[in-house]
Amino acid sequence: MKILKNGEILGKKRIKQTDIFVLIILCYSNFFRYWTQQCDEMMKRYLNFLKSLWNEYADSRKMEKIGVNTSQKTMGLVEFRDMANDFNLKDTNLTEREVVMSFNLALMTEIDEITSDRYMVLSFVEFLESIARLAEFKSRTPVGEREEAYIPGETLEIRLEYKIESLLELMNMSFESVIKERKRRSALM
Repeated sequence: MKILKNGEILGKKRIKQTDIFVLIILCYSNFFRYWTQQCDEMMKRYLNFLKSLWNEYADSRKMEKIGVNTSQKTMGLVEFRDMANDFNLKDTNLTEREVVMSFNLALMTEIDEITSDRYMVLSFVEFLESIARLAEFKSRTPVGEREEAYIPGETLEIRLEYKIESLLELMNMSFESVIKERKRRSALM
């Protein structure tokens, strides 16, 4: 398969700017690793924590989601960013750009984007996929292993279910302190 950019075949000439279309295709097509029994079992293991996380952040900025009419809880990009910031998830592997990509790539296609704003918010199922995408980008070492045992870049090759476990364990350990801090900040406002 040849991918063209401005009439040139990729790989024949070095491209200076990131071709976002190719990047999205690569991220999306490589993400079939998420739909496996092992990843499903890992998400089920942390389901109670994920529900608590969802209940804390979904609709936390409901007033900013004007036009999104749904009876179910939803999570917008601002709320998703708040979560990533509150848990200090960003690092060299997981930047603001990857947080936004994790959110956008987890959104399902909507039939009617003209009369519905549903395409701009995550449902719970989409939220689960966005968490897995965050774990993929963050590429933490598996639970119980030392980070020094890995050479730089080697963590990118770790199986996704271990990355999910590592991210959720990190977030679960700091959940109570993050929630206390959120409540303290909201009381000051």
